[in-house]
This record gives sequence, structure tokens and C-alpha cells, in this order.
Amino acid sequence: MLRKPNKKGNFADIPEYISTIMIFAIVLLFTGVFLFEYNARIQSMDNETIPEVAKNASANLEAAVVPKFDFLGAFITLFFIIVSVIAARLIPSSPKYIIIAIIAMIFLAFVAMIIENVWDPISSNAKVSAVADKMKFTTFILDNLTAVVVVYCILIGISMFTKTEETL
Repeated sequence: MLRKPNKKGNFADIPEYISTIMIFAIVLLFTGVFLFEYNARIQSMDNETIPEVAKNASANLEAAVVPKFDFLGAFITLFFIIVSVIAARLIPSSPKYIIIAIIAMIFLAFVAMIIENVWDPISSNAKVSAVADKMKFTTFILDNLTAVVVVYCILIGISMFTKTEETL
């Protein structure tokens, strides 16, 4: 017999999703910085040390991988939002969780503001900004993290509290 988990809401999952997205975006960005620096070193070597074919392969790798990382970051963000909204519709909730949901939304907005303020000096670094300019979606999400988190929380709240069935 399958036991139903005693879970009445998924606002506790939101910080986990947001931290996962943030860690993934930062790892993607710094991997792009590594590839950018690696390619710059390869391109600066003379043709006797590194042949032209290897230089072209390194340049093609950077040009191909960084935009794909960007789309992967955007896909994961959308995937988490969609899964959270679906889970919020399926998990039973009640109106007594409205206060907890509002407090959670305010807290998460403040945390997103802190993370966004930490991101600003990182993104202004010359090495990071060279890669960040190529990653449009990821940098947009990190630059506007507070708005993304607030919209995310509002979508979860709407999907949790607009159910028509009566749940306890």
C-alpha cells in the first residue's frame, strides 16, 4: 500500500529549487570563464607549439558550448517553475497556509535581493563579463533574480490557493 506523504504545501521546496538554479547558473558561468581563458591561452601560443587545427578546434568549442550552457540554464529554470506549479496544484493545501506563504514570499524576495547584490560585483569582473555577455538568458535571470523569485512565488501561491476542491 502506498503511503501518501503528509505534505500540505511546497513553499519549503522553493528555496531548494532557487539554490539549485543559482548554483547551476554560477557553475555554468565559471565553466564558461574557464573555457574562455583556456581558449585565449591556446590562441596566444605560436603555431609550432599548438597547430592551427587545434586553435580552430578550441575556438569552435568555446563558440559552441557557451550558448548551449545558456539555453541549458534557461531550460532548467523553466523546468523548475513548471514542476513546482504542477506540484502545487497536486499537493493538498488549505487557507491556513496563506500567512506562511506570504512570510515565505517576503523572506525569499529578501534572499534574492542579497544574492542579486552579490552577483553585481561578480558580473562586473572583466573575465566574467566577457562570458556573461555571451550568456543572455543566464545573466538576465541573475540580474533580475528578485523579480524572477517574486513571480515564481506568486505562481506557486496562485496554484496552491486557487484549487476548487475542498482539502483539509
